[in-house]
Amino acid sequence: MSKINSVPGLFGGEDFYDEDGNQVGYSVPGVFGGRTFYDEHGNRTGYSVDSLFGGENYYDNSGERQGYSVPGVFGGNTYYDESGTNVGYSTQGIIAGEHMHLNDDLFGMDPPEDSGVPDDW
Repeated sequence: MSKINSVPGLFGGEDFYDEDGNQVGYSVPGVFGGRTFYDEHGNRTGYSVDSLFGGENYYDNSGERQGYSVPGVFGGNTYYDESGTNVGYSTQGIIAGEHMHLNDDLFGMDPPEDSGVPDDW
């Protein structure tokens, strides 16, 4: 299980860091909710849409659903791939942000080299 840390970024976004403190991506709020994700080079990798009951649905740049998250019982989120398999969870940071504990196969990515979103985004 790999760990990605997020911290609040500028203008309501988030910055994502691997276990060694290297920035691996960021997100910015979407125009109609959700978020748009970028890798560490500023390339758009995908987007999310807010779910009706909390959490998010994740999509690649082609609009293909890659997975979803739901709010955790004790805070944070639980992450699932497109087939409904549990692939990780997150816990709230002490001050701000989130600590994401992700299986290496989260939506086909290989953390910590990616930004916490599918590698084909």
